Amino acid sequence: MKQCVEVIKDSFTDYAGRVHHFVIAAVSEAFEVSPFVAVANDPMFASQIGTVQKGVRLGVAICNPEDTFDEKVGVLKATARAKNSEISLYSSEAGQINTKLVRAFLEQEAEYLKNNPDKYIQGYSDSKERWLRNERMKEVGNNLTDVEKVIVEGVQKDSKFLDNVKEYLKWLNNQSKGKCKESGK
Repeated sequence: MKQCVEVIKDSFTDYAGRVHHFVIAAVSEAFEVSPFVAVANDPMFASQIGTVQKGVRLGVAICNPEDTFDEKVGVLKATARAKNSEISLYSSEAGQINTKLVRAFLEQEAEYLKNNPDKYIQGYSDSKERWLRNERMKEVGNNLTDVEKVIVEGVQKDSKFLDNVKEYLKWLNNQSKGKCKESGK
């Protein structure tokens, strides 16, 4: 079985401004014996598409932005993953899957990865959410008034600070409504 490998190297910048380099490999191969293909688990439809002559498998390797990107390692990892993955693209004619088509498929997949890194990087969405929340809280902290800063400091020093403030405010509100009596008397 003859295999052709095509790779694309690219990168994207994440929510925190860090650059993630990545490699996507496509392994296209002609089949000596056509594999059985079930589309949407429907054997009737699979038999209608005919025999599969060629298929393309994809593999992705993404470098952690804290690591140094090594192109050779990325190509090796992405190619190994492609060889072990399910077939992504099928053709009933061997000539229909060519270098130009595979290249376009890789470019499309690279754009998808850049726009949807959470589909490829486990925990990406959670990390992004935490980072954005931290950035919002930094902004809130930077915009606190002097009084709010005193309150924050008070709460940090004494966890009952707000309880005492609430109790006092309740008492003040009752005083302003003419309720001079304390409850229970």
